[in-house]
Amino acid sequence: MSALCTTADLIELESRPRTIKYVVRSTVVGQVMWVPILFAASVITTSAQPHGLDLTLNREIFSDGAGHLCGHMTCRAEGNNVTIVNVVFTANKSSGASKTLLTVNLTNPERQVTMDDVKGNGVLKYNRASLRLDLLQGPSCESDSFTCHVTFINRAGEQETEIATAGPEQSPDVQLEETTPHKPETCDPGMGDGATETRTKYLILNNTDIDRQILCDTQTDGGGWIVFQRRVDGEVDFYRNWTEYREGFGNLTGDFWLGLEELYILTNTHTYQLRIDVQVDGENLFADYSTFRVENERQKYRLRVGSYSGTIGEFSSYAGMAYHNNTAFSTFDADNDGVRGENCAVQWHGAWWYRDCHSVNLNGVWGIKSGQGVRWFTERDILYPSFTEMKIRRL
Repeated sequence: MSALCTTADLIELESRPRTIKYVVRSTVVGQVMWVPILFAASVITTSAQPHGLDLTLNREIFSDGAGHLCGHMTCRAEGNNVTIVNVVFTANKSSGASKTLLTVNLTNPERQVTMDDVKGNGVLKYNRASLRLDLLQGPSCESDSFTCHVTFINRAGEQETEIATAGPEQSPDVQLEETTPHKPETCDPGMGDGATETRTKYLILNNTDIDRQILCDTQTDGGGWIVFQRRVDGEVDFYRNWTEYREGFGNLTGDFWLGLEELYILTNTHTYQLRIDVQVDGENLFADYSTFRVENERQKYRLRVGSYSGTIGEFSSYAGMAYHNNTAFSTFDADNDGVRGENCAVQWHGAWWYRDCHSVNLNGVWGIKSGQGVRWFTERDILYPSFTEMKIRRL
């Protein structure tokens, strides 16, 4: 890494115009009419906006006269540079009447709804929200349209609202596909172009193995690195519970943790190596590990790392990530370390593959020089990074 990447580098990536293509089709199977409707907010049908939000509303209607389930509604919102604060799902009548079916917000990020004609749930996690409803026979099935309202804070700190609507007036099965000229579709080894570095260092790409967006380092050592941990300015609190570390948190353009479940899926689908970049007192250092794998949740996402090379320093098996090899992951509410009667995550105010307790603590307290801070023990020295980035690349 030649220099600390700022969010401005990522804005440059997203400021290029995008080409939008629409595909329209409908499907009839036997006596059942299946009519999915996918509608996107207007913000993503224009040139890319760094403060924008991707919003989709999917409607599946079953007209089989069964008298039970008559359809599904799904609303998904995601923005790489935003904080979602409120999502409201409504059913609407042509008369103007509207009924709120489900709401999630920062105060109540996980909600369930059970009514006579609707059942479902919703989850909101910072820059992502997903709401799903099962429509039962009754007033909701007879609604003229459905709307998903999303209120969010953009990068500039301004509040915005995006709305997606699905109803009979829309064409069946409207699917949005987008492409950016010269933008690769996957994060692959060798995608970097060496010293010229004409491509933006970071790209936000879709990963089909985990079905979500990832941050790709396209340049470092040939590029193709999927970043799963990044700490730039300390704006995101990393002292979080097991569920949050399992599912991920933060913002791809700032501080974030991709998620332990995503790491498990990725590293058990293909073989990966690990690289860790840090900046200490203005100096860029790195550690490479020949292999990297995380076990499943039943195994407490146990860590497996291979041999070390690099410039950070790991001078014995008691230093660096070697010390944490073959250890389970711990958080303040899930004590899986090797110390009886003591939770290393609580003692050192972090979440990590603690042994008894740590040599590396990259998810510790930001900006302090102590055992609870973000630190790396080499056996010869203790380093306190002001920037960290953990990433994996397919072998």
